[in-house]
Parts: sequence; structure tokens; C-alpha cells
Amino acid sequence: MVQASSAWEASSALSAVPTTQASEGAAEAPLPHRGVHAPRQRRKRTALGANELPVLGATLDGYRLEHVLAYGSYGAVLSAERVRDGRPVALKVLRGRHRQEPRMRSRLLLEATLLLELDHPRLVSCLDAGVCAGWPYLVMPKLAGRTLRQHLGSRVPLTRQLALSCGEQLLEALAYLHERDVVHRDVKPGNAMLDAEGRCTLLDLGLALAPHLELGTEHDRAGTRGYRAPELEGRASRADGRADLYGLAVTLHELLTGIRPLETERGPTPSAWLPSPLRAFLARCLRPDPDHRYASARDCLAALRACAGSLS
Repeated sequence: MVQASSAWEASSALSAVPTTQASEGAAEAPLPHRGVHAPRQRRKRTALGANELPVLGATLDGYRLEHVLAYGSYGAVLSAERVRDGRPVALKVLRGRHRQEPRMRSRLLLEATLLLELDHPRLVSCLDAGVCAGWPYLVMPKLAGRTLRQHLGSRVPLTRQLALSCGEQLLEALAYLHERDVVHRDVKPGNAMLDAEGRCTLLDLGLALAPHLELGTEHDRAGTRGYRAPELEGRASRADGRADLYGLAVTLHELLTGIRPLETERGPTPSAWLPSPLRAFLARCLRPDPDHRYASARDCLAALRACAGSLS
């Protein structure tokens, strides 16, 4: 078992993980433009088998398991309580047969190792990790608020100021990762949590590339369709931080307009509804060739702050 302190405390019953797990690379459905009413698309849920998860209500290595917060093809996140002090936590486990796969078990524990190396207020932290009764697990703080995907699904739009603030905070976290040779590779609304104080936290390093830990080096494809940079389609193990700028731009565009950028023959195109400084910023982040994007997350952050300043 490994231990660490959390980056910041939270007390909400919502998890520090998205409704759809990033490590599965599942596509997120586009939303209509603000003001356009369309039927809400329901996500398909897979029935849980008897051996898919640890028994709810039982205690796993000192954590009392309460209910499922989120699940997908490979993993699930459970609401739990740390028995020794009653602290609410989010506990990530592998589902079903995947917990017996050496590669999947190793990846989950390497994700925990990576999170234990990192310490940034805009990045989810790891409290504990280990294997108990055949279940590899990773424990995170239970963060307050909702994911950006949940905000989008609520049809209550963020203000432009708050959306831009989310973009800046996520870029701060990405710059911290990139300067440590870590690439997130799955930046999307479901992997960011926004609390009532306006703090935005980057979640889920399940698909991260961290060569010093040999984490993610086996993948030629990573990310989620609609947010995945072109270079993540076939050479994900060689991607650098500029791939994250692409996913950040799609996410920010969706926060500002309610939809992802329009796909054209020349690549994603920002909405004409946006002010020209924002269109230019997003267009550069979304260029198919990473050499034509911003050179780093720090450069991208400076550009976004200048853009926000020009609009205030």
C-alpha cells in the first residue's frame, strides 16, 4: 500500500472522475448549439455482472465501499469511506476479467505511482493504491462540483469568463505535466472537474504517456474520438504535449458554444459566433500538424490570457 496527501480537500458526493472513464477512449456525444433544442442523447449502460466489482457495503483494505460513481468497459470508480477517519474518497478499480490481466493491473498501479510523483493544485491527486483480494485499486480525493461534461449536459451555459478561466487552469496543469515529460493524451470535458468556487481540476491520467515509468509507451492510439489530436491516431507513444493543446481547444470551444468545432476538409474550424481573437487562438491549437500549434502549454496559456484580456 502507498500513501500520499491530497492536493486539496473536497466534500461533495460527486467523484473526481468523469461519468465515462477516459481510459476507455469512448466517444462523447456532441451537443447542439446554445439556443437549439434537440433530444438529449442517452448513454448506453452495460449491466454489471456478479464478479464485475467488489461487493458494495464490504470493506476493501480499509475502505468501506458505498456505491458506483462511474463505470465503463475496463474500470469503475466507487464512492467509499476511509474507515480509520471517515473521510469520503473515490476508489478506482478494474472491472471483471481486466483485473486479472497483468498489463491492466500494472497500468493502474503505474498511474498511481505517477500521481504520487505529482503535486499541483489543478491536478487530481492519489491518496493510496494497492492490491487487496485480487482487486488492484487507486484512491483519490472526492472532489466537490461537477465535471465540465456534466455542466454541458445540464444545458446551463458557463459564462465566457468562467469558460476561459477553466481553459487557463487546465493549461496550468498541462504545463506542469509537460515540464515533467508527461502527456495527458485525453483532455476532454469529462476529465475536468469544476467546483462552486470556480476551481477547475484536471482528472484521470489513465491514458497518460510517461516514458520514465514506461507508462503508455505500448499504445499507438490514445484519447477519445472528437477530442483526439490526429497524431494520437497512429503514433500515440511518440506524441508530445502539443497533442494535449488540441484536446484543450476542442473542450474550450465546447464550453464557449455548446458544440465541438465544425469538421471540414482542412480540419476542425472554430465557430463564426466566437470573437475573432478566440477564433484565431482556437484555430491555431486545432491545426492538424502539431508543428503549427503553440510550441508549449506555457506559450498557449500566455496566448489565452492575452486573448481573454483583449475581450474583457
